[in-house]
Amino acid sequence: MGLTDIGIKRAKPTEKPYRLFDGGGLYIEVAPAGGKLWRYKYRFNGKEKRLANGIDPSIAKIAAKSAKRGLAGNSFEVVAREWFENWKLDKAEEHIERKLRKLEKDVFP
Repeated sequence: MGLTDIGIKRAKPTEKPYRLFDGGGLYIEVAPAGGKLWRYKYRFNGKEKRLANGIDPSIAKIAAKSAKRGLAGNSFEVVAREWFENWKLDKAEEHIERKLRKLEKDVFP
C-alpha cells in the first residue's frame, strides 16, 4: 500500500534519517532536522542510484566534468557547437555539413 497524506504528516524526525516507501522506488526520506524529501531509487548496471529534484547525481557529475574539460580546452568551440545544434534545425543537410566543415577547418583551430 502506498503512502497517505496522514502517514506523511505523522512521520516524525529521529536521530537518523529514515525512509517511508510508496512503491516502485518512490519514497520520502525523513531527515533528523524534520525535512521530508521525495526521492526515487532505481538500479542501473546492478548499482543502486537515486534521483533528487529530478536530477540524477551521477549524470550531473559526468556533465560537469565534460563541461569543465570542454571549457578548459576551447570555450568558443563549446558555445559555437551548442549554437550550431540550435541553428541547424530548419536547414538543408548539405548546408549543415558545409557549415560544420568550415567551422571545424577555419574557426575552431
